[in-house]
Amino acid sequence: MVVLITVGLIIALVFLIIVINKIQRHAPKYLPSILRTWDFMPSFMRSLKPYDEWIEKYLFCFKFCQKVIVRKSSLMEAEKLEKKLERRFTLAIENKAYVDVFEF
Repeated sequence: MVVLITVGLIIALVFLIIVINKIQRHAPKYLPSILRTWDFMPSFMRSLKPYDEWIEKYLFCFKFCQKVIVRKSSLMEAEKLEKKLERRFTLAIENKAYVDVFEF
């Protein structure tokens, strides 16, 4: 029974937050001045930045994983650029026309 009440309260809280967000975006004049932004709440309740700083400071693994992700995305971007250049070269050769290959 306690679990059911807890889940119900969490669902109600999430629903209330969604409704307030929608009203903040579309009709803020209907909200009290304190609810027009989330600035009245402590930063740890309205942003993930404090948690992110803690994770970066104390958990080395996340820093390492972030570097790996950045490297992979850089490689993917390089591969896309290479394919784009290759496609332009083949079009230039097929059409026998000048194409500015280095213009993106």
